Amino acid sequence: MLLNRNDSAHQQRQDRALMPRRLTSLILISVVLLTTVIAFFVPGTRTIFAAGNGPALTVDAQSNRHTISRDIYGMNLYAVDENLAKELKLSNERMGGNNTSTYNWQIDSSNAGNDYFYEGGGDGVYMGGSNAGTGSGNGASVDRFVNNMQAQGTKAMITIPMLPYLTKTRDMNCSYPKSNYQPQQYYSSETLPNGDTCGNGHDTSGNPINDNNPTLNYTANSPDIAKAWTQHLVQTHGTTANGGVGVYEMDNEPSIWYSTHQDVHPGYTGFDELVNVTQDYAKAVKGVDSSAVIAGPGDFGWWGYIGAQAPAGDGQTDHNNLWRVQYYLQQMKAYQDRTGTRLLDYLTEHYYPNTRSQFCLSLCDAGNSANQQERLNSTRSLWDPTYVDNSWIGDQYGAINLIPRMHDWVNTYYPGTKIGLTEYNFGGNESLNGALTEADVLGIFGRENLDYATMWGPPTSGQPAAYAFRMYLNYDGNGSSYGDTWINSSSSDQSQLAVYGAQRSSDNALTLMVINKTGNDLTSNLALSNATPSGNAQVYTYSGANLNTIVHQPDMAVKANGFSTTYPANSISMIVIPTGTSTGGGGGTSQFSTGLENGNVQPSWTNTVDAGNWPLAGAVNVTGVCCGLSSPELGVRNENAHGGSAALMYSGSSTNAFSSNYAYLKSFDLSSQNVVVGSNTTLSYWIYPQSSASSNLVHGNNSTCVAIDLIFQANNGSSSNLRDSQAVDQNGNRAHPAYQCGKLTQDTWNHVTINLGTHSNALKVSRVDVGYDNPNSTGGYRGYIDDISISG
Repeated sequence: MLLNRNDSAHQQRQDRALMPRRLTSLILISVVLLTTVIAFFVPGTRTIFAAGNGPALTVDAQSNRHTISRDIYGMNLYAVDENLAKELKLSNERMGGNNTSTYNWQIDSSNAGNDYFYEGGGDGVYMGGSNAGTGSGNGASVDRFVNNMQAQGTKAMITIPMLPYLTKTRDMNCSYPKSNYQPQQYYSSETLPNGDTCGNGHDTSGNPINDNNPTLNYTANSPDIAKAWTQHLVQTHGTTANGGVGVYEMDNEPSIWYSTHQDVHPGYTGFDELVNVTQDYAKAVKGVDSSAVIAGPGDFGWWGYIGAQAPAGDGQTDHNNLWRVQYYLQQMKAYQDRTGTRLLDYLTEHYYPNTRSQFCLSLCDAGNSANQQERLNSTRSLWDPTYVDNSWIGDQYGAINLIPRMHDWVNTYYPGTKIGLTEYNFGGNESLNGALTEADVLGIFGRENLDYATMWGPPTSGQPAAYAFRMYLNYDGNGSSYGDTWINSSSSDQSQLAVYGAQRSSDNALTLMVINKTGNDLTSNLALSNATPSGNAQVYTYSGANLNTIVHQPDMAVKANGFSTTYPANSISMIVIPTGTSTGGGGGTSQFSTGLENGNVQPSWTNTVDAGNWPLAGAVNVTGVCCGLSSPELGVRNENAHGGSAALMYSGSSTNAFSSNYAYLKSFDLSSQNVVVGSNTTLSYWIYPQSSASSNLVHGNNSTCVAIDLIFQANNGSSSNLRDSQAVDQNGNRAHPAYQCGKLTQDTWNHVTINLGTHSNALKVSRVDVGYDNPNSTGGYRGYIDDISISG
C-alpha cells in the first residue's frame, strides 16, 4: 500500500487527470482569459546591482562532451497549451494517462478508472480539453493526435493498453452505479443518461468494492487487438521509421492498476505478469512495424520501481530480491538473447518528487517560502548521490539519485536501452519559483544524459514555467535555442547558482544557462577553457523584474579565460558566446549543411547505390540487413537523431569473408550548387554506429566501417573522390570507410571533421555519398549520420 508518501499530491494528480468534461472546459477557458502572451524579449538597460559574492563557475568546452537529446523538452498532451507547443516546436508529445489503459481503438472510447468514478463511454481519449478532439470510432481521436504531431514535426508517443479489459461501449456508463452498489463513500454530481449516478467504488469504510460483472461495460483485450491497431496506424500514418507514431509506450503505471483500475484489475501486478504482457503486446506491435520504438513500463514512482506491492508468488522474494524494474530489464534482455529481437527501446518511468506532509510540490502552487525552498532543493533527487530526500524514501532508502540510478539499471541489466521520464512535475507553474525549478530540471536532464522526458501538467503560455522552456527552445522569440552538445560546466555551490553549458552545432556558439536560486543578486567569476570567443556574448534574462517577457540585455565582453558578471536574484540567464573554434558544425561560412529536419536540405536519393566507373564505386558483396531487403539502405528516419528528430540511417550486410565487401550509396546532389573547396574548407558530420547491444542486426564492429564520401569535379571536367584523396580526420584516420573501422565508438555519437583543403583545394563538390567498406567480413551493419556540413 502507499505508505508515508506525499499522498495528497499524488491524489491531486489522480483527481485532476480526468475532471468532469464541462468543469474542465470552464477551467481551461478561464486560464486562457486570465493569461496574456506578450513578446518574448525587449531591449533593456543592463542593471548593475549591489551584489554579494557568488560561487565560482567553470566551463570547459572540450571536456565531458555528449549529445543532449532534444526529446527531453517534451510535454504530455493532457491539458497541454497547443499554442505553446507549436511555438516551442516540441520534439515530442505523449498521449498517456490512466484512461489510456482502457482505450478501445475500435470504438474510440475509454474508461476513466478511479480518476473519475470509473466512468466510461463517450468520444475519444479525454485529454483535459479540445486538444484530443472527439472521435467517431476506429481510432479517430488518436489519429487526429498523430496527424497534428506530424503536421508540426513532433514525434507522437501513444499508449498501448495491456489491461485484461477495454471499454466496451460509447454509451455513457460506469462500473459502480448507485443502483447496484450501495452504500459507497461518495457519488458523482452528474447523472447518466439512464438516470443512474456513479459511485467511487469504495464502501463507507474506504474498502474497494469488487466489480461483480466487468463484462457489462468492458470487452476482453488481447495482443491481436493491439496488432490490428498498429496495422491501422501504419496504414494511416506510416511506420515509425517513415514518420508515423514515434514511440509506443506499453500501458501506464502498472504497479497501481489495482487502484486506478480496480474494476478490471483488482489485485496487485506481479513481476512475471508485467514482463509477460509487455512482451506479448510489444511483439504484436513490432510484428507489424519492425522499426517501432517501444517504451515501458512507465511506472508511477518509487514503490513501483521496487515492486513493493506484488502478489504472493510473483514478487521480489520470488525473483532473487530484484526490484521490479531490474527484473523487467533482465527479462527483456533475456528475450533478446533467446530470439535476437529487441522488444524494449526505452526504459521509461514516472517521477513526482516526494516530501513531508507539510509541503506540497508536484502539481501544487508555489506555496510559502519554505515550500518554495523545498521545491528548489528537490531537483537534487534527480542526480545528487549525497542528497537524502526529505521524505519517507530518504528515511528508508537514502539518496534517490534517480537518473544515474536509471543508467546503472540499464548498464547492469540491459545495455543499450535508453532512459526516459514520461511523466514528471515539480509544481509551481504559476510562479517564478516554478520557472526556476523547471529550468533547473531541464538543465539536469541534459547534463545527466536523459534521453526522453514529457512533463505532466505543463504550463500555459503565459505562466512563468513556460518561460523556462522558452529559455531553452526560443529565448529570443525567433527560435534560437540552447546547444545540443553538453560541455563540462559546474558551480562550486549549485544550490545558489547553477550553470548548464552546451555547444550549438549550427553555429558553434557556447550557450550557458545560469540559474540564480537565491533572493540575492550574485556576482560570480566564470572560468572558461578550450574555447576562443570571437565576439561579445549575448545575454537574455528572465526574472521577477518582468514575468511576462525574456529581456535581451546589452552584449557583454568575454575574454578567452572567462568573465565576471552579476546575476539578478531569482533569475534565469542565457549567455550566448560566439566562438571561432570548430567543434560542433565545421565553423566558417556554410556552403552546405543539413540536419535532415523538416525544412532542411533532404537527400536527393534514397537507398540508391552510386554505381559507375571510378571515382564512383558501386556495391560488391553487400546485401540487405534483414527482413527480405535485397540491398543496402540509406534514408531519413525519425529516430535516434543527434539534434532534432531526424537522421540518415544506413544499413546492410557483408557476405564474403574472404574478399571485398563495400557499398557506396549516393545521397545529396550538389552539382547545381557552387560548393567549392578552399584552403580552410571543412567537412563535418556526426555518426552513430550501432552495436549488437542496440540492434540485433549488427555483427561486431561492422557499423564503424562507414564514412561520408564526396565526389569532386575539377574545372577541366575530371573527377575524383574524398576516400582516395589521403585526407584524414581530426584524429589522423584516413577519410575512407575502411580506415574508420574500429576507430568510432559504437552506440554513441562521434563527431568527424576533415580539412578538405589539404588535398582537394579548388575542386567543386558535386555529390555527397555514404560508403561502407569492410573486406573479409560477414554480418550486418547499421547506424545513423546527422548534422552534415561543408563550410569555410
